[in-house]
Formats: sequence, structure tokens, C-alpha cells
Amino acid sequence: VTDVKGSDRFVRVEGWCFDLLHKTVPDRVILADDEGNIIGFGASGVPRPDLSDKIGPDSYYSGFVGYMLKYAKPASFLYVSDYRL
Repeated sequence: VTDVKGSDRFVRVEGWCFDLLHKTVPDRVILADDEGNIIGFGASGVPRPDLSDKIGPDSYYSGFVGYMLKYAKPASFLYVSDYRL
């Protein structure tokens, strides 16, 4: 988590997501708080060779970058692909 220059409302978040069952990288990441309120979004596609070496070649682009409300506390990450929730 890093501050966004010029914004006191948002922070940048980075991580990775991979669907082990379907061996796919979800397209989008939705961040929600404990009450289910959406507090941020992200997009996958960032290269993660470290994960590719451990999980397999399908996970190579499993990194994501997103933005969320600065003072919100994410309870969960919901990974969303074009074909399913």
C-alpha cells in the first residue's frame, strides 16, 4: 500500500490473484470492507515471474494494481473475470 501523490483520499494497492481451480488470472479485483461496501478496484496483468516459477506458467500475469479509499480497511478481495463472479 502506497500513498497516491496529490490525493488524501486514496492509496495504491498491489498484490496478486490466481484462480487455482480454473488456472486463470481474474481480470479485475474488487476490494470490499466488512460490511460489503466497495472501497476500491484493481486490474490484473502485472508480470509475476516469481509466482510463475512456483504456481505455473498460467500465473505469470497474476499481479494486480488498484486503488482504494485511504482510511478504509479491506476485509476481502473479490476477483472478477469476464465469465464469472
